[in-house]
Amino acid sequence: MPLTVLAPALLSAVVPELSRRNVRLPNLEALLGAGTITAGSASAEQWLGAQLGLEGGAEPPIAALRLASEAEAGTDARGAYWLCADPIATTMGVDSVRIDGAVTDLSLPESAALTAALTAFFAEDGLRFAAAANGRWYARCHTAQRLAATPLWRAIGGSMLPQLPEGPDAPAWRSRLNEAQMLLHAHPVNAARADTGRTPVTSVWWWGGGSWPEFGPAAIDAVRGGPHWVRATCAAAGIDYRPLRAGPAVDLEAGAPRALLILDDEWEQSALTPDALPRWDESCFGPLRAALAAGRLDHAALVFPWGAGTLRVELEPARPSRWRRWFGAGRPLPPSPLAESLQAFFR
Repeated sequence: MPLTVLAPALLSAVVPELSRRNVRLPNLEALLGAGTITAGSASAEQWLGAQLGLEGGAEPPIAALRLASEAEAGTDARGAYWLCADPIATTMGVDSVRIDGAVTDLSLPESAALTAALTAFFAEDGLRFAAAANGRWYARCHTAQRLAATPLWRAIGGSMLPQLPEGPDAPAWRSRLNEAQMLLHAHPVNAARADTGRTPVTSVWWWGGGSWPEFGPAAIDAVRGGPHWVRATCAAAGIDYRPLRAGPAVDLEAGAPRALLILDDEWEQSALTPDALPRWDESCFGPLRAALAAGRLDHAALVFPWGAGTLRVELEPARPSRWRRWFGAGRPLPPSPLAESLQAFFR
């Protein structure tokens, strides 16, 4: 049975911090030492879309797919071009605006009031906004947009300016962003949130645009875990899907799917923090390492977001000489092998 794991970490961001803290990940270190590492230019979202059977090879239309899983939004994801318009908090600097993160504690009445104000303001542009739980907002456009945008999880922590949308229609969306910021700043919902010590919504983030996609054959048979847009894609493509809920684990029970993909239910939220990898090292990478050592897997691969692309680690049933290179009996762990295993990829 081939197994693929999309790991919950942007390695180029978290490895230096893990090395600084001297956090050891013995199972991942062993897998990296025994595997063959290659870099890919496709983003993690593009790679994931291809595994799920999305045709075209472009960035997935995450807004339309995610909206299809949002019953509380009360709208149809098909037949229109959608953008994620997620509410965010920002901090004004001397010469830049920093994206602090998504505002996820909005009640549905708060979201409804704010998105209704946005719909009224941008009515002449043909935009209609919809809101779902946990601060996931959407903008419906009357025509397809020629736009490339940075996913919110990649934009968090950085300056807004270099990550703004690009493409022929980008200037209009940059102007709308400024207008949305002014509208939100003056809205009573934000005033009430500030008065009660809650984070106000200071901006929105446009990303994940597209119309409902076409589906072809998927590269995998089953998915365990994944954010809302992955769940909706599996439902549309007829792929066996189950949430992780209990946490990451390698499912090697009898009758397991022929080709299985595992990823975190909150993959996009965990990708920039170093805390997810230690948890996965025990519950996922450890069983994976044991299964390879016992020959219970034909093939396995780890895929990590890396910069704007991915790193792929190909793994085969263990060859003892390679595994002993890292963990002979009684040998101490070498210094910081996680960083050393990846040093050729650091720039």
